[in-house]
Amino acid sequence: MAVDEINIKNQTSCTLTAISQMTELEQLDVVRQYYNMYSHKNFSTLSDYALATFAPAYMGSSSNTGLYTKAKSGKKYTANSSLDTDNNGVITAGEVGAKYKKYYKKAYQR
Repeated sequence: MAVDEINIKNQTSCTLTAISQMTELEQLDVVRQYYNMYSHKNFSTLSDYALATFAPAYMGSSSNTGLYTKAKSGKKYTANSSLDTDNNGVITAGEVGAKYKKYYKKAYQR
């Protein structure tokens, strides 16, 4: 779980309950701590942030890299099956990036 990783990396003892009681501004510090764990990776697009959030192990992967499959990933695939836009049983890095592009158009208008 991301909170556990943040706590280990930053020697903190944050909980989901504590985060839920923080203001939006206070929560941003936790978000910063999370993304800083991946600062060794190259964040050059919003898709990079999408993958850091959705499947950090796959950051930097090509768009056709399969992240979760219906056959092997169980709950992770099922919980995110709406991202499998071509309904082939595989959620790819490209499909995750495309979903973020759809909702965050301004970030892609540079």
